Amino acid sequence: MAVYTHLSLEPTRVWLAAHYPALGPLERMEGIREGVENSNYHLHLADGTRWILTLYERRVRLESLDYYLGLMAHLHQR
Repeated sequence: MAVYTHLSLEPTRVWLAAHYPALGPLERMEGIREGVENSNYHLHLADGTRWILTLYERRVRLESLDYYLGLMAHLHQR
């Protein structure tokens, strides 16, 4: 299973509203089982959109985060 850090719905709602209020309310979430590292969740928002939340685990080197975040921004634009 690829979810190593388990999140609960209500604390995630609070975090999402505090950091990304423009996304709107979080209705539900589910862990993504596929994959080999990091924790990934499908976030289902009240407006019907879906997002993926990735938690980079400790084994990812800090200097690698710029690459991963740049890749995600690139993929999102396409």
